[in-house]
Amino acid sequence: MKILRVSQLDAQYLDNEVFNLLRPQWEKVMEWFVGSDQVGTHHLEIGSALRVLMFGLSRLISHQSYADRLHNLVYRDEWAAAKVAPGRSGFATAGTQPPRWRQLACGLVAIAVPFLLARLHQLAAERGWPDRPGRGRGKSLWVAIS
Repeated sequence: MKILRVSQLDAQYLDNEVFNLLRPQWEKVMEWFVGSDQVGTHHLEIGSALRVLMFGLSRLISHQSYADRLHNLVYRDEWAAAKVAPGRSGFATAGTQPPRWRQLACGLVAIAVPFLLARLHQLAAERGWPDRPGRGRGKSLWVAIS
């Protein structure tokens, strides 16, 4: 069975929509803990905390996000599936969930890398890297992340 990339992209889009629906409520809750002035200042950290929470509650516990369940997508370890049931590629077999380290690595790439890039972009804008004359290190980094 071949999983179309379009289904995976639709699931990612739906997960982003769920995130965008939950973010205002999450920010209101965080105002009770850190104050309303800090929520605006630390919006990247608060959004990343929500993404970590969503990832932990969906992928690490049930191995599927909400959108993956809607699209009936299951992520599995193809090498382990080939060892368990050779010649039955595409069929769900028991014990073929990706190992925990691979799930955590996926979460790290999906959450930490965009956070670090957004934080670097914010730092560059605050320090005026785009306005620097010449080809210094800051200007080169700005061109790379833009």
